Amino acid sequence: MQRTYKFILYPTKKQTEKLDWTLETCCILYNSCLVDRNRHYEKTGKGLTRIDQQKILVSDKRRLLYLKEIHSQVLQDVLFRVERAYKNFFRRMKEKKGKRF
Repeated sequence: MQRTYKFILYPTKKQTEKLDWTLETCCILYNSCLVDRNRHYEKTGKGLTRIDQQKILVSDKRRLLYLKEIHSQVLQDVLFRVERAYKNFFRRMKEKKGKRF
């Protein structure tokens, strides 16, 4: 038998603001990563990998101090999500090759 637990959080106003700010910053980072990948492909004709973007993120954290307020694993997860979205997009395009929409 498997048991599950349900937890309800009641964050303070300050915690709610911090969570909202973190989510908004992650959204901006996600969109920025998409733009970086597109620009890099237009310039070089090659894709930008997650590892390359992690190196860029390290230098961005030195320049943009507000990124240091977010845990590094949260920021890295954003890069994983971008990579997964790209892989899934190209996988679907490959599957639909020769098929009509």
